[in-house]
Amino acid sequence: MKTKRFMTSWVSALTVVLCFGCATVGGGASDTEQIERVVQAWAAGLEAESIDDIVATWSEDYSDEEGANRDESRSSLEGFIDRGYLGYAEVSMEDAGIEIDGDTAVVYPIYLSCEMGKGTMEVTLAKEAKGWLITYLSVSGM
Repeated sequence: MKTKRFMTSWVSALTVVLCFGCATVGGGASDTEQIERVVQAWAAGLEAESIDDIVATWSEDYSDEEGANRDESRSSLEGFIDRGYLGYAEVSMEDAGIEIDGDTAVVYPIYLSCEMGKGTMEVTLAKEAKGWLITYLSVSGM
């Protein structure tokens, strides 16, 4: 009787591991989940006015809509923060959709409200060796 109960428990446990474990074994988080985490970290950095947190989500190949590279964009962002333009920043991704095409993804629309005004943002990411990182950002309406 004890052997039968042990075998039934063991088979049940194995079934749970096979059903739920396979979803995570080897693959980790899905591309969509990874993209959401990067964009959420970027948004949290904006709201906290934390240059390091924002730039940590950017690819080495990052550029903005004016063609500024990563270092130039960081400098501009530091100026915006120093002048208070990003004060009271709130980022909403409530309506945002994620479109993935191979190793590229676009997240849109993302709404930003801050001292500088309100705008809509589009974020482009690339899947790199380090994972998904932001490569391009455009803002309209500000």
